[in-house]
Amino acid sequence: MISVSGVEKTFAAGGNAVHSLRGVSFDVVPGEFLVAIGASGSGKTTLLRSVAGLEWPDAGRIALRGETVFDAATGVDVPPQRRRIGMVFQSYAIWPHLSVLDNVMLPLRNGYLRMKLDAAQAAAMRALELVGIGALAARPAPQLSGGQQQRVALARALAVSSDVLLMDEPLSNLDAQLREDVRGELKALSSRVGATVLYVTHDRAEALAMADRVLVLDHGSVLQIGSPAEIYDRPASRTMAEFMGRVNWIAGTPAGDGRVATPLGPLRVAGDVARSGAVTIGIRPEGIGVRRAAPGDVLGANAVAATAVSVQFLGSHAVLEADAAGVRLAIETRGTALPAPGDALVLDLPPERMFVFAEDTAAAPPAAAALPV
Repeated sequence: MISVSGVEKTFAAGGNAVHSLRGVSFDVVPGEFLVAIGASGSGKTTLLRSVAGLEWPDAGRIALRGETVFDAATGVDVPPQRRRIGMVFQSYAIWPHLSVLDNVMLPLRNGYLRMKLDAAQAAAMRALELVGIGALAARPAPQLSGGQQQRVALARALAVSSDVLLMDEPLSNLDAQLREDVRGELKALSSRVGATVLYVTHDRAEALAMADRVLVLDHGSVLQIGSPAEIYDRPASRTMAEFMGRVNWIAGTPAGDGRVATPLGPLRVAGDVARSGAVTIGIRPEGIGVRRAAPGDVLGANAVAATAVSVQFLGSHAVLEADAAGVRLAIETRGTALPAPGDALVLDLPPERMFVFAEDTAAAPPAAAALPV
């Protein structure tokens, strides 16, 4: 439904060339909700605007519904209004002098479609009913809440095209609780109408919660593309792992038979391990099990002794910092009986929760900017 192949875009900034997109390629299959995530400057908005026809790449090809809409090699460049896409902008772009219904009707009556009044009203009302605000059709736009404005913008996009939707951080202007509520509604609505969605955000929680697949961009390049579970639990590199959240890193060397020698002792890991050379083990805070040490404890495989250093209670969970043989580890737990600093602990590091990188892949490229939770 959406195909992007070898797309490149360079901007001139202060006499320097800034590579916004570097040979980006991916496909979005019909009905899929693909989320592109990246920090500021990663190229995600340039990518979305290129698909929409609002930006002109220097190289590459873009196709919608199997039809080429841009090809740098042949000079094809279909205008935005003829690409038959619905787009939701970060600012919503709601016209304050118009009613809710007139906001949705405007692109139907003007531009490429030029629908007659009756047909435009019917299409606009169908879209408003889809997003649950048909009763607000006559309300002036300035009298809408932030969540209602977001729904108007979505209805307008659906009225223009219900099969291909592009969304540029459409929830970033909502407060945290409303953002959580609306993202579930948005995902459910896109599934109900069978829309193919390309959605960009800088919020990793939003990406993991909404996406069928996630495409991670960094400095114009694709770091990884896969399901939310794949990119979170099986990152392709250390950079990728850190991009999606906090990670504990443990240095080690291969010890044979699927084990790695570390300052914590030998740890068994899942998957293949290099036969020689330094490696780095990564494990996320929620992947580590924690319990108070008891007298006479016999530590089994992948269990290590530690001492609690600090405890932060955060309501839904707590974050402990522990010292294990001089290695500081962060552990996320949802238990209520929390240890106190100085308490003896036993930490369990399950092999399936760890990922291992050879030293050369673990260290490069440089870590991307941290993303907000």
